[in-house]
Amino acid sequence: MEGSANKLAVIDLDGTIFFTDKCTMEACNKILGKKLTREEVRKCPREIKSLIYDLACTDFAGYAETNQTMIKKINSMKNAGYKIVILTGRNTRVEPNTIALLKKNAVYFDEIYHNPDNSIHDEEFKAEKLSEISDNYESVEVYEDKADNIEYIRGKLPLDKFIFYSVQKGEISRV
Repeated sequence: MEGSANKLAVIDLDGTIFFTDKCTMEACNKILGKKLTREEVRKCPREIKSLIYDLACTDFAGYAETNQTMIKKINSMKNAGYKIVILTGRNTRVEPNTIALLKKNAVYFDEIYHNPDNSIHDEEFKAEKLSEISDNYESVEVYEDKADNIEYIRGKLPLDKFIFYSVQKGEISRV
């Protein structure tokens, strides 16, 4: 653990720790009467997206599948003395459901941050929060499934302190 005490791992939730496409598709079907892909949902108006994601995280959370590769990585980092922070674009309205899902699947974390305001884009919220919480750390590892989020966040933060990892299905790659 020595030498790692000042390291922070910040991990996205949907698409990174949990595969939630099926949750989202089922929520779309209930709200819109048809199943949409993740990309199609991201193009929906913000109000519709919020409804879909909130329903996906509550009524259809049981469809979420764990990313065992990422959960093993989290446990390894925890054992190495990292502080583990979950940083999700999910709205704070669904926080109790999110915490229940994490606990049910034995996903360790020290802190969790939800997007308090759906008027702030996912990547903007994450860049702002990362800037706030990273001051006291010499190294910050960021795990995210969306390439555009990584690109945006990298443009807002000092690259000498942050190490970014892309999580795609069961693969984790440094970018």
